[in-house]
Amino acid sequence: MTYEELLEFMGYSESKRHPIEILGFEFTTQGMKYFRNNKPNVSQILSSVIIKTVNQSGTFPAEISASLRKNGSYIFTDQNGDVIY
Repeated sequence: MTYEELLEFMGYSESKRHPIEILGFEFTTQGMKYFRNNKPNVSQILSSVIIKTVNQSGTFPAEISASLRKNGSYIFTDQNGDVIY
């Protein structure tokens, strides 16, 4: 999953795709069946991109608007390198 896809999946950017498509599966009966049968670890997929982003930019999302800082949810590291949610 790319950073842009993660933003789309989490609703930080607009999307016209179904979440299953963003995760890389077809939004069809066959794609849904494959997803249910294989049960991919979605948390691991998402967290790997979030961790990489926080390590590279110090925040997730990488660029935080003033309105998001005031009213939104984001992750950042403090001066000690501790992660704050």
